[in-house]
This record gives sequence, C-alpha cells and structure tokens, in this order.
Amino acid sequence: MPLQTPPLRGLHDDTGAKFTAFGGWDMPVEFSSIRDEHVAVRTDVGKFDVSHMGEIHVTGPDSTQLLQRLTTNDVAALDVGDAQYAAITDAEGSIIDDTVIYRLPDEAETATYLFVPNAGTDEAIHERWIAHRNEWDLEATVDNMTDEYAMFAVQGPNSADLVAAAADESIDALSRFDAKTVTIEGVECWAGRTGYTGEDGFEFVVPWNDAESVWSAIDCQPAGWVHAIRSESRPAISSRVRSSTGSPTRGRPTRPVSDSPSHSRPTSSAVTPSRRSTKRASRRRWSASS
Repeated sequence: MPLQTPPLRGLHDDTGAKFTAFGGWDMPVEFSSIRDEHVAVRTDVGKFDVSHMGEIHVTGPDSTQLLQRLTTNDVAALDVGDAQYAAITDAEGSIIDDTVIYRLPDEAETATYLFVPNAGTDEAIHERWIAHRNEWDLEATVDNMTDEYAMFAVQGPNSADLVAAAADESIDALSRFDAKTVTIEGVECWAGRTGYTGEDGFEFVVPWNDAESVWSAIDCQPAGWVHAIRSESRPAISSRVRSSTGSPTRGRPTRPVSDSPSHSRPTSSAVTPSRRSTKRASRRRWSASS
C-alpha cells in the first residue's frame, strides 16, 4: 500500500529533509542534524511536522458517554475549552493507543469533542468508536477528519515569543492545556499549549491546504524524526527530548488495535487513569471563542 504523504512533503523534500516510513506515512526524520534539532528544542525553539496524527470529531447527545466508556480519563469533568490526556484500552484494560481529548464548543447544544489518535491508527480507532456506538445504541456522530488537517508542534523555551510574534491574537493567557483560535498569515488555526517535549510549547491544527503558509510563518529550526534502536522509527522529540515527560511515544501505539493478548496496562506504563490534565483547550470549526 502506498504511504500517505503529509501536505508539506514536497516542501520538506526541497529543503533536503530525510524521510522514513512510519505508521503508514512518509515522514521527515531529519532536517539538518539530530544535534542541531535537539539543541534548538532544549535551548531555543524548534518546529515539528506531526501531520501524521489523526483527528476524530465526536458530537451528539451521547458523545460524552461514548468517550467516557472508551478512554481512561474522566471526560465528564471537561468543560468547554478543557483538554485531557488519556489512554484508549480494550475490554481487558490493555492499552491500544494514547490520545489527547479536547472539549470543543457545543454544536446544536450538545457536547462536542475532538481527540487525536496516533499515526496510522485513525481508521481503526474511528471504526472502534462507530462499532461501540452502535453496540451500545448511543446517539453520537463520529467523523474521521485526519485528511482535512495538518498538525505542527512548536516546542522550546522561546516558543511563546515566537508564536506571539506570528499570531494576530495574544497567547499570553494560555496556560498548559489551554487552547484558542489564532490567525497566522490569514489562516485560522487551533493553537493549544500542549506537547510532549518537556519544554514549553504549542501544537497547531491547520487546514490541510493552508499548511505551508502557517509552517513558513513560524520561523525556527525544523526538527524531524530519527532512526533509532532496533530499526524502529522514533521521534527526536521522544528519544532525545521527550523522555523527561514520562509519556510514551505518541505516534507509535502501545499495541495494535486488535483483540490480541497484551500485558500493556495503564497502571504498568506511563499512562495511568490518575493522570488528569484537565486544563482548557478546544478545537474544530475554528469558531471557538478566542
């Protein structure tokens, strides 16, 4: 099967980036050198193209119940503008993925969410949500929107200054796991103060066709993915930077989305039900209040 390509594949190729297959995607692994990219994120600021991440939108009268039953955190505790980190488990409690869930502005007066599955798992996770919705006779609309958006991470101690300079709106009030709509180069995109590097940072969800404008406006060292031990593709953000967060690698699921046996449990990994990042964030139809 051909690899999926992020919207900026051609742009990255033109700048000399190296690529590898990851989760069914043709992803940039290195832009200049691992050292330069690591040092930039640790001491200044770097940007990652993480457009391989999925986006699944859930709304409807039973949307909260559906997410509550399929993830480990307390989705019911989220107010509009909150986000939380959670695991997705099977019926035995084995981890099949990890995710960030955003409570978006209500649609048609019903709770609305967006959650971000890993590279290459969006279709299987979408099917899982549909199957359980139907099995449990819940009223919820579940849409896989992965092909509609790019996603970038801007990470490092100077990330706030860089984002403030690029965005038309102030980001001063954003705390960890807060988010808001911002405009960059005339493009409305979702900016969340989230990320997995252990440094301050932001993640942007950007309309697919406008990805280049936003990426180019964020002027800093691009950072890619490295080919690490056992020939497994792991992000530089994970192998060099992200270990300080205590989080598993988002982008490589803990196990396949299947019913095969596994000993991965939230309580025996870095993902635990007690990790409750219930700070503000929201997204989807960029109409959220800024």
